[in-house]
Amino acid sequence: MQKKLNLIKKKLFGQILMQDKNASRITGVFILDKKGGCNTVPFHVSLLQSYMAIVDDKLMIAFLFAVILDIGTGMAKGIINQKTGKLNSTKGLFGLIKHSTVIFLVLLIYPFMNAIGFQPTADALLIFYIATYAISVVENLGQMGVPFPDFIKKYFVKLQDDYSKGGHNEKIK
Repeated sequence: MQKKLNLIKKKLFGQILMQDKNASRITGVFILDKKGGCNTVPFHVSLLQSYMAIVDDKLMIAFLFAVILDIGTGMAKGIINQKTGKLNSTKGLFGLIKHSTVIFLVLLIYPFMNAIGFQPTADALLIFYIATYAISVVENLGQMGVPFPDFIKKYFVKLQDDYSKGGHNEKIK
């Protein structure tokens, strides 16, 4: 029984969930220690530890930095590219709501995924969002007039010359 349990635990990245008899709720987590033994931790303790650990998580810090940088470059783009002499509060409010929702969802889901043993999936989620925000920062900088080489411009629709002239819709069709 012990060998079979160890094989199952290794397949799940060192953690396996304990459920009650009806499999309706998670009651705890088995965690492998360095000696190959097994410790049982109540699930709420494991979840609380995951939430406390995000303060030092390098990917989470990079994600929050990317979001803040995207908000900053978006606001700067709005100030620099204003045609009417006024900022568009509707776009700004919509952007802040979108960013707040993404931050809330990531802060809710990421520690939970770590607590149930899906850290590689949680890390992939953060890397996806970091890449998405990095693309947005590059697009914002390009629309503010920061010059980029042609080999970079060809991968960004918003940086191409025909985008600003309204020709971008014909390429999508």
